[in-house]
Amino acid sequence: MIEVAGDSVDGLALAAVLKDGVVWDLRAADPAAPLVEGAVHWCRVTRSDPRGGGWGAIGDIPVRLAGGDARAALTGGPLLVQVTALTRPAKLAEVSTDIALPGRCLVHRPFGRGIHGAKRLPGFLAADWAARLPAAGGWIVRRRAATATPDTIDGDAQRLAELGRRLTAAAPSDSPAPVLPGLDPLRRLILDCEEPAAVRMASPDAARPLSAWCRHWAPEVADVVQVTPVDLSEPFVAAQSPDVALACGARLLIEPTAALVAVDVDLAAAASDRTANLDACRVLPREIRLRNLAGAVVVDLIGGAKAEADTKALAAAVADGFADDPATVQVIGIDRLGLLRLARQRRGAALADVLAGRR
Repeated sequence: MIEVAGDSVDGLALAAVLKDGVVWDLRAADPAAPLVEGAVHWCRVTRSDPRGGGWGAIGDIPVRLAGGDARAALTGGPLLVQVTALTRPAKLAEVSTDIALPGRCLVHRPFGRGIHGAKRLPGFLAADWAARLPAAGGWIVRRRAATATPDTIDGDAQRLAELGRRLTAAAPSDSPAPVLPGLDPLRRLILDCEEPAAVRMASPDAARPLSAWCRHWAPEVADVVQVTPVDLSEPFVAAQSPDVALACGARLLIEPTAALVAVDVDLAAAASDRTANLDACRVLPREIRLRNLAGAVVVDLIGGAKAEADTKALAAAVADGFADDPATVQVIGIDRLGLLRLARQRRGAALADVLAGRR
């Protein structure tokens, strides 16, 4: 059974996806943070980059701009941008002119073009969708659309198109206030989760506004919002530790760096290399998702080069753990040095970055 739950721990808003009572995805946000991922703002451009994009500010918050013609904006009005990454240690917050508005079945790009299918959407043909979707802007058809009813898809399209029209009609402003607020972690997980059997909240005061939001943005989920608290403090604390004990006696050491996420498999008290590696590959996807780590991930398995049958089994174990991950994950494979490589799409801030932003 799949459930989505919301909680508050140490002043942070937490949201989780539970599979049969076990937390698999964990997202966090600081309600006091000056920017929210996904929010749309007017951005004042201060410097252009010859390679594209540039630098600017939302109010007094410096940002790095990806995409768009920043040179033109230097002499014109502000640019309408979407926050794509929050401020991290040694990195500015990132914004983009390629604005994407997520729904449960579709993503609308009000300033984009064309119709595209999610990578894991079977049998996608753009021509089949052209007559079903509003002509303005661009669209991405999400994997969930493959099993959704026509009415569900049409409702998603109408709501997103209306939101897009509001943005295209927005008047330029110097105000740092968002033109469109971003989504908190719980609402984003509701949009991403396939079919939750329940959405669990700690109190009626929290459940009521969420139910109202679901009736508009996720009508099929509105009736499963319930007041049944879930304590997310234990997985929240565990996800802050780089050390993960495995059932076989081995350990995972997870160290995010500026360039990549490095993971070491330590034999410790495990009986064999093979057992430790297989246990590590089964556990790794959940640990990556709990920390919401993204980008390149390199796992140093025990014992160097492996037999072909072993490498296939290990890579398959990792792929199985990411099969229902809303983020796109590419398992590249295992090289002769015993390094398993994968890449995970970034969706929301990593837990470590949220915590670092509060210090």
